[in-house]
Amino acid sequence: MDTSYIIRILIVAILYGIGSSHIFHTYLWVWLYHGLVGGLVIGIVMGDPAKGALIGAQLNTIFLGMVFYGGALPADTFMATCISVPLACTLGLSLDETLLVAVPCATLGVLIVTFIRSMNTAIWIPYVEKAVQNGDVKRIKLGSGLYPFLAAVALASPIVFIALYFGPSFIEVVINALPAWISKSLNALSSLLPALGFAMYIRIIGTTKTIPFFILGFFMMQFFNLSIFGIAIFGFALAYLTVYMNKDLMG
Repeated sequence: MDTSYIIRILIVAILYGIGSSHIFHTYLWVWLYHGLVGGLVIGIVMGDPAKGALIGAQLNTIFLGMVFYGGALPADTFMATCISVPLACTLGLSLDETLLVAVPCATLGVLIVTFIRSMNTAIWIPYVEKAVQNGDVKRIKLGSGLYPFLAAVALASPIVFIALYFGPSFIEVVINALPAWISKSLNALSSLLPALGFAMYIRIIGTTKTIPFFILGFFMMQFFNLSIFGIAIFGFALAYLTVYMNKDLMG
């Protein structure tokens, strides 16, 4: 394993540690936890931004219908991106194979983030409360910022680094050892995952007012051979006109 790969996965591991700490939540964490953005960033680190963005976009479709109840994290898309993109770039995995790796990693990430939050509750909140009672401003700042951040990075980053360091050889052996019929079955299953994500999303927005727009976009792509970008522009214009016309009708 060459030095450049070790440096790249070290950067990826540190990025995940920073993301899992939720520092700069609005500006960093929210964006990285969108598969497309996170995939692009990790793809740049691994030297293949196009493949990273493609994998991230597919992950977006899988987890499109996720709903965060009470702050609970249903799936850690950034963990899925941090593991699947480097492995795909290193092993040359197909998109279907990459998605099969990504989904379990998203579940693993939830466990890591939950443990970090529990650690903050059990250790750092009492630390800050004691500092407040003593009027120690310095300890308040450290206990509510730097210390939880360093603890999260120290916990999360090694897990990602170890997974990426030993993962390629392990996954390559597993893929090569699988019988052809199992590989085909798993590929077919992974192809259904984006459809499942869309189905969950449609279930949320599937009202009598919005479904016609979904049907219109689907058949425009099928019959007019428009790209995703073209559909997005047309959809934005149509949404704008609809809202504008409704405002005029309502006075």
